[in-house]
Amino acid sequence: MALLGGDYAPGAVRHAEPPPMPPPVGANHHTRRMATVTAVAIQRSGPAIRAALAEHGVSGQLERFEDEMRAAADELDLAGVDAVLGRWHALATMAANPLTDDEQAQVARAKAGDLAGLRARDEHGNWITL
Repeated sequence: MALLGGDYAPGAVRHAEPPPMPPPVGANHHTRRMATVTAVAIQRSGPAIRAALAEHGVSGQLERFEDEMRAAADELDLAGVDAVLGRWHALATMAANPLTDDEQAQVARAKAGDLAGLRARDEHGNWITL
């Protein structure tokens, strides 16, 4: 997923074209593009994560983040603060970039065992379409 650099800016997006899809193979092959390339970037800092959670987070997330940051800072160990930032940076980024309806449908198909059209690497590291 392409991300913007710099500070978190509400509503900031970046558009890029995904690579072309290979031609369909078989009746169960999905031909629509399924990956989003528009993303809101969240800087990996306390203030940026706090702002993203305040705007996009689920109820209670902001308070849990602040509690975990305070507890980690009280330990006077930067490894704890870094771990909290890492975990919450990922959660804030996901909250700011929810899956589209097509992506949610793709996840549901994959959970049901239908992997047709998904891309994966083969034993040689080459990309293949399932």
